[in-house]
Formats: sequence, C-alpha cells, structure tokens
Amino acid sequence: MALLSGHFRDKEKSIRPAFDKSSFSGLPLNEINIKAARNFIKSFNDAEDVYWIKLPDRVIVRFTEKGIKTRVDYDKKGNRLCSMRSYHEGELPEEIRTQIKTVFCDLTIAWINEITKDDLKVYLVQMQGKNCLKTIRVIGEKMETIEEYLK
Repeated sequence: MALLSGHFRDKEKSIRPAFDKSSFSGLPLNEINIKAARNFIKSFNDAEDVYWIKLPDRVIVRFTEKGIKTRVDYDKKGNRLCSMRSYHEGELPEEIRTQIKTVFCDLTIAWINEITKDDLKVYLVQMQGKNCLKTIRVIGEKMETIEEYLK
C-alpha cells in the first residue's frame, strides 16, 4: 500500500511513510533494515511518534498507535521478533478482563503490558488494592501472580 520510494529526506536520511505525518526518526535510513521498515509500514499504518533504536543484536521501533504505546523488535535480518503494547484496562480484551476480575475482584487494573511472540500472547496485568500491588501473568487460560508488594 504505502511505498518507501519517494518519501526520503535527503540530508537527515530519515524515511517518511506516505500515510503518516510523523517521520521515522532516531536512526539514519541505512541503519533501518528495509524488510523491517516494510513490515512496520504494512502492519502499523496509524503509527505516530515513530522512533527507531539500534542495538547490537536487533532494531527496536517505538511508537504510539491509537493511543497505545507500542514497541516492536526486529532481528538484524528484519524479521519481527516480538512486540509489546502498553495500555489501560479499556483496551484489554473482555475475556481476559473477566478471567482476571473473577479471581481478583477486590483489585483495580492499573496497567497492562501485552507481549506477543509468534502466536503466543502474554498479558502482564498490574493491579492495585487498598493494601497491595500485584502483577498477574495471563497466558491463555493459565493465570498466576508473579509479583506482590504490600503497601
């Protein structure tokens, strides 16, 4: 749909997707694997505030899409490794919310980190109550407390 050609900045070597007013930033164009850039443009056409980071073994892109903070990791060959979305309770799928609230009905959901790798989706749900803070990990129908702090 959106093509990279014709959307380059000469001096800064950043690329600007045709669908978005914000440019890719953080890395010179030649440091962003073209396969990763194409996957990103195809998968996240509502991305804003896009920022690329290069690490020794991967490239990370951070952005916001429809108000959800997102991070996607790509390997050196441009293959997507995993993604993480961070959001509030309103974005949590209803079946996951019901699963959690059935067990932890006295706690409030404060924040969710949704991690996806291949077909596996993991939810790390930060919850708070009057006297405690908890992080609950949900994988499919399995749910467990992985952190708990008393206030």
